[in-house]
Amino acid sequence: MVRPRPAGGPGLDPALDRVLLDRYVQRLRRFVDDAPTYPPQWYAAGTGQQHHFHLTAAELTEFVSAYRDLVAGFTARFDARRTDPGSRPADALPVELLFFGYPVQPPAASDVDPTTAC
Repeated sequence: MVRPRPAGGPGLDPALDRVLLDRYVQRLRRFVDDAPTYPPQWYAAGTGQQHHFHLTAAELTEFVSAYRDLVAGFTARFDARRTDPGSRPADALPVELLFFGYPVQPPAASDVDPTTAC
């Protein structure tokens, strides 16, 4: 998912984000429906979590940076497996990890004039 388009600024159409989000949710629903058919170790390994924090924008930025650092370490470790099937363990499956961090409540006031926003 890309960042929301700033008012009057460059960015991708929010419709693209909705299409991508719908695809993520479809794959997640498929796993939820099919999870009991997976071998026990895969059923146990699959996870879903939701957390609610009260953060400042700077704290969310810090959190996102820490997440990116964590993923970068795993990406370096497993990157060859994406393009070289021979480097994958026999029991490896494609795994999707999603991360979203966003305010769940709009700001009390906005400095954007909706009559001039693109």
